[in-house]
Amino acid sequence: MFKPHVTVANVVHVKGKFLIVEEIINNKSVWNQPAGHLEANETIFAAASYIRKPVLMHCPSN
Repeated sequence: MFKPHVTVANVVHVKGKFLIVEEIINNKSVWNQPAGHLEANETIFAAASYIRKPVLMHCPSN
């Protein structure tokens, strides 16, 4: 059975700022957008929302 691997990334814009995350890939620090993977029977919009909500909960209010 074919299992696609779909990455869903978000552009998070809050109060005039954009959120990026720092990741370590191959022992190098890189900057990226908050992202995750699409699950079976999940819409892209649901996946994006699943990523976005927890990210926004941790954003400072000011």
